[in-house]
Amino acid sequence: MQRKHHHAVTRTRSIIRKFRSKAQQFVGDWPDPVRNPNASEFEVDLWILSRFVLEKIAPVVGTHPYPLNELLLMTATACAPMVGAATRSVLT
Repeated sequence: MQRKHHHAVTRTRSIIRKFRSKAQQFVGDWPDPVRNPNASEFEVDLWILSRFVLEKIAPVVGTHPYPLNELLLMTATACAPMVGAATRSVLT
């Protein structure tokens, strides 16, 4: 059972890395909005994130049914470190 769990975690991390790589190719070079990835509270630069949402996300998905603040929250979540304090217990 432990081996299956380890395989699933490894596979999940691989999929996430591939997804992030493809996403990076789509959006191009953007400054990292994560301010302090080792902090106990996740923090992003809203100026960078706002510009990204307005230039890249909103033109593709629009603002209905998700308003801009929800798009910001979803985008910030995607910026979170892959294995941060909140997800470490889930992935290991």
